[in-house]
Amino acid sequence: MKHLNRMVLLQRKRIAATAFVIMLVSLMALPFMVTKIYYIHVLILCMMYSCITSAWNLIAGYAGVFSFGFQALFGTGAYISALLSIYFGWSPWVTMWLGALAAMGVGAVVAVPSLKLKQLPYICIATLCMGEIIRLVASNFPEITRGELGLSQIPKLFDGNIKVKSYYLMLVILVVTLAIVVKIVNSPMGMSLKAMRDSQEASESLGINIPGTKICIYMIGAFIAGFVGAFYAHYMNILTPTSVLGTALMTQYVAMCLIGGMGTIVGPILGSFTITASLELLRKLEDYRLIIYALLIIATIIFLRDGIWGTFKGFIVARAERNKAAHSKIQEEKL
Repeated sequence: MKHLNRMVLLQRKRIAATAFVIMLVSLMALPFMVTKIYYIHVLILCMMYSCITSAWNLIAGYAGVFSFGFQALFGTGAYISALLSIYFGWSPWVTMWLGALAAMGVGAVVAVPSLKLKQLPYICIATLCMGEIIRLVASNFPEITRGELGLSQIPKLFDGNIKVKSYYLMLVILVVTLAIVVKIVNSPMGMSLKAMRDSQEASESLGINIPGTKICIYMIGAFIAGFVGAFYAHYMNILTPTSVLGTALMTQYVAMCLIGGMGTIVGPILGSFTITASLELLRKLEDYRLIIYALLIIATIIFLRDGIWGTFKGFIVARAERNKAAHSKIQEEKL
């Protein structure tokens, strides 16, 4: 039986590794296959949202901490990187890291008091208020951020063939983000996160430092979100508080994780590509596309409670269990 379990586990790892290689090769080849620059832009957005939702999924899907102010970390990284490069003339390649560190600092300031709370509603309210405070700060200092007029003339990362170069940079960021997520999930820290999600009282009795683990994983997620936000600022070259700090972004992150499957590695990526591509393809329908978007979320919650990937994974596991039971029965009959 143990040998059979090892074989099943090894097979799963091989399937996951094969799927990752196929996905990576496909993404590397896409710019040569796509004829319109607009499609490359959509793919960049898909990968960008994949990074952010993967970071949020670490916090919410694995640790069970539902932070509803995650867009503030994305916006902090974007604004800090853009402001430093505009007012001080620093290279975007330097300010992107500083923006990510600033987002981590903001995450620490919010995480230390709020994530010590055990009740989920209080954590949600505290993080949501944090997001709104940062948005209001960005909106009410027009002499620095230009408010809703938009912070423009942000230095670019590349000169010439910007879309393709930005595409490959975003692909590298996505691969590094996934490597970090996989490493954490398969580490002892990942086991602690899952234990906290299932029962904080039981995990605390086992000696897990719940506040410290929450703060640590939140700061890791904040760094990823801030770095992606800094990339967005230098890629789009214009920022407004609504575009990078609005609560609509947070709703989008949650929807992507729900549709793809929370508590999984592939789920946020699948959800990000599905929703981003769908919204862009349905852009001609104008406001009707938002109705389709809402119906898609409702249908997922009702019929696919574990998301697309979570449901598919559950089906595969159930099938493997049936095969294992049938194999055991055959062995017993032979004996």
